[in-house]
Amino acid sequence: IFVSLCIIGMSRDSFFGLSLQEASALPDVVFYICGAAIGGSGGGIYAASRSMMVRHTNPDRPTEAFGLFALAGKATAFLAPLLIGLFTYWLNDARLGFTPVVGLFILGMLLLRWVNPNGDQ
Repeated sequence: IFVSLCIIGMSRDSFFGLSLQEASALPDVVFYICGAAIGGSGGGIYAASRSMMVRHTNPDRPTEAFGLFALAGKATAFLAPLLIGLFTYWLNDARLGFTPVVGLFILGMLLLRWVNPNGDQ
């Protein structure tokens, strides 16, 4: 969420409303750091979600749960790009078009409140 907000709050001439010099390299540096943070954490998050799936599966039928896990991922893969495209079109700003991602992260965090981290077994 923090990295996404950094991307939204940054432009070529300002960073969260603070003016930058015209030749400042800060926007490029921040963008690369944010990209590395998103890319680096994505793999870890996916691995953690799969290991939590192991705790929630029936040991007699693990492929059933992982099939549903994969199907849910494929069925909802269009959601973020669609929302980004719609918001970018409506707001006419690529930075603000990224705001639905923050909402999706918050929604996911709220939904995780009802998940037992130790599983059902």
